[in-house]
Formats: sequence, C-alpha cells, structure tokens
Amino acid sequence: MQDLFKKVWQYLKGTADLKLTLEISKPDQLLQIYSDASWGDDPKDRTSQSGHLSFLFGSIISWNSSKQRCVTYSSTEAELNPLVDAFHEGIWLKALLAEIWNIQLDAATHLIDDPDLCERLMMSEEEFQLKFSNEHLIDNKGLDDKVKKFGSNPKTRHIDLKTKGIRQEVKNKNIRISLIKTTDMIADALTKAASRFSISFLSQAIDSDFKSA
Repeated sequence: MQDLFKKVWQYLKGTADLKLTLEISKPDQLLQIYSDASWGDDPKDRTSQSGHLSFLFGSIISWNSSKQRCVTYSSTEAELNPLVDAFHEGIWLKALLAEIWNIQLDAATHLIDDPDLCERLMMSEEEFQLKFSNEHLIDNKGLDDKVKKFGSNPKTRHIDLKTKGIRQEVKNKNIRISLIKTTDMIADALTKAASRFSISFLSQAIDSDFKSA
C-alpha cells in the first residue's frame, strides 16, 4: 500500500503543472478516435483493459479507460471491444455536436493497431465466412444436433455479433477504419500501468508543447 501511495504521489507531483487546452489546432482533422486494449493482463480473472480517446480538430474531447467484463481468447477479440465502445462514443459525439453547435460531421475515423482485426472488418461477407468459419469434427451426434439447433456458444456469440455489426457499419460508410503502427497508438497508456514514455507520448499527442521532465 505504501508503494502504491508513493506512485500516486509521484504522478500527481509530476503532472501538477499540466492542463488541458481545447483549441482548433488542426482544422482539417475531423473526428478521430483511437482505441486499444491489453490482453488478459488481470492476474485474478484474466480479463483485459480497454481504452479509447476522441480527437476533434486536433484536440482531445473525450476519453475512457475501463475493465472488460468477459475473458477474450485472443488479442484481436480484446481489441474489438474498445472499438465497439469507441464507435458508440463517436455516434454520441456526432449527435451532440450537431445539436449544440450545428456541426455536421462525416463518419468518424477509428484508428487501431491490430492488423488481424482490421482485416476481419474490411473483407467481404464471403471472404469472412470462408476464412473465419472453422469446421469442427466431432463424433457425438447429440452434440452435433445441439450445435445445429442452438448455434454458437452464448459466451462467444457477443464477439460474432460485434464483429458483424462493425463490418456492417463499415459497409454502410458510417465508420472508417485506419490501421496504424503500434508505436503510434496513443491509447496504449489507458490500457495498463503506463511507463513514463507512454505517458509522455500521450501528453505530447494532446499538447504538442508538452515537455517531459
């Protein structure tokens, strides 16, 4: 507990002079949302941590860091969850900006650093079914009948629904997916106990005048 208090105190002391300034620093940069996730890093239940940040005209306007409720079986599945959360955040932000300031925005650009997830979301329905619909060979007729009758496992069905939901939004041009390098993913600092470098990288993305100590 003493070490935890010391770390919190060091963070507060080191960031005491930082402030958030909202300004139009990049007029051509519309709504951009970074999303990222850790993978199974909670030693107690092996859940993951989600994080996303929203930028408008180059200024950060919303952010979130939260623990995922379900265990995921791959880093790609873990990163799908914050992308879905970020999509809903983008829809809400677009509605808010239209209502208050009459700012009409095009589809938000969502930046992710998982190439496998990006591939899943951008391919056609036929390609998706061909690549990701696995064939499982079993010798139990009762089990085979149950699978055919009830479909996918309820514990994994939400992943399938989220993937197909986002792919549908991509097809309808309600969302743009952009793959970036892992080294450029500023939302990484919201998914784990971040290092000094990660915090500085995030701070510089928020304010280009930030100088790390």
